[in-house]
Order: sequence, then C-alpha cells, then structure tokens
Amino acid sequence: MMTQLTFDTFDAQGLFRWLHQHPELGHAEKDTTARLKEILQQAGLTFLPWQLPTGTAVAIEGGLPGKTILLRADIDALPITEKTDLAYKSQNPGCMHACGHDFHTTAVLGAALLLQAQRSRLHGRVLVVFQPAEETSGGAAEVLQGGLATGVSEFWGLHVTNALPVGTIGLSAGSVMASVDSFKVTVRGTGTHGATPEKGNNPLPILAALVQELPLVAQRKADPLHAKVLSITHVEGGNTWNVIPETAFLEGTLRCQDPEDRTVVKQAFYKFVEKYTAARGARSEILWHRGPAPVVNDAEPVEFAARLARQNGWQVQPVELSMAGDDFSYYKELGGADAVSLYMKIGVGGAHPIHDPAFRADPAALEPTAKFLAALLAARLQ
Repeated sequence: MMTQLTFDTFDAQGLFRWLHQHPELGHAEKDTTARLKEILQQAGLTFLPWQLPTGTAVAIEGGLPGKTILLRADIDALPITEKTDLAYKSQNPGCMHACGHDFHTTAVLGAALLLQAQRSRLHGRVLVVFQPAEETSGGAAEVLQGGLATGVSEFWGLHVTNALPVGTIGLSAGSVMASVDSFKVTVRGTGTHGATPEKGNNPLPILAALVQELPLVAQRKADPLHAKVLSITHVEGGNTWNVIPETAFLEGTLRCQDPEDRTVVKQAFYKFVEKYTAARGARSEILWHRGPAPVVNDAEPVEFAARLARQNGWQVQPVELSMAGDDFSYYKELGGADAVSLYMKIGVGGAHPIHDPAFRADPAALEPTAKFLAALLAARLQ
C-alpha cells in the first residue's frame, strides 16, 4: 500500500526544478497538469469538478463549519527563450517560466499539503486552484464559468518579485495591479500607385498621427493624479515600396489603476479615432478587448496578513504600484463581489525582473512561502 504524501515527504525542490525544466504555454499545460494531479492524488486530496483541458482544483474540507477560501496558483509559462545558466533551465525551446509560475505552483501545493494535515481543526474549507492561461489574461474567467467560486468568501493570490529579497513580503491595500485592455485600429483609405498619390488617400500619415496622439488622449482625458498608460506596440501597413496601401493598422494596450479612468479613456479613444480619420476622408475600425480589471486588495486581509507575517519572521514592505496586470482580479469581479481579496508579492531576489529571459526565482523562498500560506489560511479558518 502506497504511503500517503505529506509535506514532510514532498520534494518541493524537485517539483520546482521539474516545472522549470518543462514549461508549457497557456491552454497547453498538459504535462504540468498530469504531474500536479499525480502528486495531489498521492496526498489524498479531493478533486473538484473541472471543465477545462488543463489545470485542476482540489478541496480541503475542514472538520468544522465555516467560510470558504480560494487560493490560486497560475501554472502557465511564457514564449521566451531562457538565458540563464541554471542546471535545471528550460528544456522546451522558446518557452520559459519567466514569470515565476513554477514557484507559485510549488509553494501553493506545499501549502495545500500542510492544510490537509490539519484539516480536522479548520472551520470551513479551502479551494486550491491550479489555474491555466494566466498569461493570456483569460484563464481565470474560464475557470469561473463552471461556478467554482460560488460561495467563496475570500480570494487569495501571490506573485513573486525580484524587487524584494527572500524573506520579505509585499502587502498594500487598494489597487496594486492595473486593468489590461488591448486594441487594434485599422485605418482604411484608398490605395494607389506610389507615383500618383493624388488618386488615392494614403492611410499611413493618418495612422502615424494616431500613433503620436492616442497616448496623449489618455493623459488629457482622465484624472492626471491617477496612474494610467496607453502604449502603441505594433504598427503595420503596406507591403512594398511603390504602392500606397489601402489599409494600415496599429495595436496597443491601455492600463489603468482606476476603473472610471478605464471607461473615460476608452470613450475618448473611440471619439478621437473616428473624428480624426473621418476628417481626412478615411474610415476607421476599432477592435477593443476588455481584459482583467485592476487587482485591488481589501484593507482588512492586508492588515491581517502583515501582522501574521511579522509574527512568523517575515519583513513586510508596501507593494510598488505596477501597471502590469493579472487575471486574478476576475475571481472577485466574476466570482464574488462581496468577497474580500488579497494579492501578495513574495520576494525571491535576483537581478532580473519577471518576463526577462534571465529571470530566476530563488528556491530558498519556497518552503517559507508554503508554510506562511498555510499558516495564513489556517488562521483565517479558526
């Protein structure tokens, strides 16, 4: 008979190295999912109904009645070629755990094992979600379509950062990550030979003006004291040197910390594009994809976590405001508007930030993080 896996027999370092060596992109995390399921099954954890082809979730049922807490770990990697000298560097060319999701997954699994061992004393239950496709900004919304978050009172998430040393946790109330919207603007003019521009309407000068003006629209139309950024990231038009194209397009992203700014800037964006192109005899088409909302921490769990962290020997620092985003915000937005939410930053040191091909998370932080997560959730279920 196989001995049930516990935290003491769990090879956290081995799992972390394996995950780092075998990164998989969003919606393709098949080997990752299989490995996680194998370990979770060895630990005797109860699997929850799951509709997606990758990812999984388990429940830790407390011995006493109480609230439900959801703890999220993201499991996908990035399309980046790794440039580290790690002995366990990526074996999947062009794919890397450059955002620390291998760390998140390992630490959260370790916390689940610790909570499972003390479940008889818990007042309530913990749902542990190993979520696919965070990097596409859609995985969380897909997870929630099955009603997984129904009845959840608290949502807890984490992310590594090289901006803090090992042994330090970043905690702040309010908005800590930005909303994430993307857009594509196509300008449609009239194509013609490059030698006869008077017979056409070149969309390229119009597009060039939009590239310059649209970031300024975001700054002028929303509260100047609020953090926001509109970036044009891709411009394309024409395919040869002697033909004026019929169409040209740009793509980009809008990031806002304030939900109202998000709405105001989008409205101003549409108005400016439509009026500017029409005034120059061209037409415009706008495709707008609304991504995750800002990640907002509630004050009470921040204070609770900070107090417990200090009691457990952690240094606590405020979180630096980031214009990056995380689909963790969907859990509260779509799963439980009345629930409280906390997204913490875990220091892993290092000289390179996330999404850098040389990023590395110090595995020395794994065990302390797993133990702190378990202590934190156990304290919430007293």
